[in-house]
Amino acid sequence: MLPSSIPPCQGYCRAPYYQGMVSILRAHPGSLSHDEAQQITQMLALLEHEDQQYFSLPHQSLEQIAARVELPRESFVGENHIFLARTESDSKTVGICWCVIFDPGTGLEGEVAQLYVVPQLRGQGVGTALVAAAVALFEERGVTFASAWTGKGNSSAVSLYKRAGFLPPPQEVLVWYPGKVEAIPAGGAGVQR
Repeated sequence: MLPSSIPPCQGYCRAPYYQGMVSILRAHPGSLSHDEAQQITQMLALLEHEDQQYFSLPHQSLEQIAARVELPRESFVGENHIFLARTESDSKTVGICWCVIFDPGTGLEGEVAQLYVVPQLRGQGVGTALVAAAVALFEERGVTFASAWTGKGNSSAVSLYKRAGFLPPPQEVLVWYPGKVEAIPAGGAGVQR
């Protein structure tokens, strides 16, 4: 059972989200230790590397991705929130959910910017608990619209987000990428020129 609100947080907070063997902790980027920051950036790089299979863009090596991935900043024109899944036994971070909340002038919007769970704990409810924490945050803050991006071929992630209440948008969503990319057929690869 999830609480209706997230407790106020300075630095680390132990939110009352427990999913078996891990606790979900809310952390601000500025309060992370050097080791924790390295773990998070490594997970973000691994996620991006794994997700390349779902997108028809030029692929990069894990080393190329890791060289440019940064820890989410504390703020920009909006807010970054990070939820960590940690093992109860040794406090090892085994999953992250990075959320963004911002107001483009039409009301607060939210986004699950990144979600990653170490492979050996996938399918055990860790991702579900992390996304539940994100949804609780969106509800607490009065977000009017929230999105989660994943590849159409990533059926596990699509299913997870749908179970949490995310729906396919009723409108066509188009994106722009730098460089010229020809039209990408459904499930096919685009060609970069």
